Amino acid sequence: MTLRRKSRRNPMIWKKTRRIRVLRKDRQENDIEEEIETESEDLEEDEEEEGSEERAEDISRHKWTKASFIFPTEVAPTPINETPGQEKYRIQATLPKKVQFVIQEMLETEERYVEDLQFVVEGYMEPMIHNPDPSVSGLADNIFQYFGQIHSFHSTTFMASIIAAGTSDNPLKDIANTFISHEQELAVYLSFMVHERRAHAIIQQHHSGLISELESSLQDKLGLSANLLKPTQRMVKYKQFLDVILEKSQVLIS
Repeated sequence: MTLRRKSRRNPMIWKKTRRIRVLRKDRQENDIEEEIETESEDLEEDEEEEGSEERAEDISRHKWTKASFIFPTEVAPTPINETPGQEKYRIQATLPKKVQFVIQEMLETEERYVEDLQFVVEGYMEPMIHNPDPSVSGLADNIFQYFGQIHSFHSTTFMASIIAAGTSDNPLKDIANTFISHEQELAVYLSFMVHERRAHAIIQQHHSGLISELESSLQDKLGLSANLLKPTQRMVKYKQFLDVILEKSQVLIS
């Protein structure tokens, strides 16, 4: 008869043997958990160190200089309670500082946005539309559908309206009314976004010819396809601006 069978006949011995096995298993599991925990901590430290190096490299590569107060697009953000070095527009001083900065950035980026639209119109759209080759002009009609309308609206109407609203004595109300009063004109963005995927597909299909030559002659590092994203990106930014303004407006009202 084996020792195992004998131990089962003796309940006391069997219980002790089972207890020893359970303790050994628990110790092994604890050792494994400690090892896993140690490895996890080391991995987190390595990832944190690597992330810091990547952020430092990214900042160095873009040569951050001053703050984009809310949205870090081209420059690094500074704390929101810091005043910008130079304010281009006079914003109502009675507003909270954060709201002033948001309005200031909305107006300044509106100017840059119109300049970007103008760059695409003059550098790409017009040369392609007026190209003597009918196939090229037809290509331009498909690529830049609604783009010229957006450029015309902002350069002739909306930029002046939003700047006037942002620098008025009651900018929160006037900015809101500006968007409301131009609701129909802004609806062109919806048509543009629906068409946008097709425009990018056309650019990709015909990029090797005239489009590539125009990008080279303009020394455009972004390229036409990336520039066509800017209207969509601008609509996203409008929402971000308005969300902050709405939040602060509700605080002022309450």
